[in-house]
Amino acid sequence: MDETQTLAVLALRELLDDPERNDWDELVAATRTLIQAIETGEPMMRRNAHIVAEYLREAGWQEYAIRSATAQAGAHADGGWPSGVALRAAAQ
Repeated sequence: MDETQTLAVLALRELLDDPERNDWDELVAATRTLIQAIETGEPMMRRNAHIVAEYLREAGWQEYAIRSATAQAGAHADGGWPSGVALRAAAQ
């Protein structure tokens, strides 16, 4: 488990401490998605990674740290996502 991802979960949990929030469901879902990605090592869907990134920006995180926290094991070094063909080939 990456330390940056662990810190990201803590940052999202700190956002949950704000009693004036009105987006609890989405924030809890983003936190659970990140935790599941950490536990399973499976990549988040692009949409979920985007939502997690938005909350980390709100928490004051810099872009390089957000990229590290939402990085996927299957992502290319240039930040692109592998195609379905590349994923199937990697699985064989």
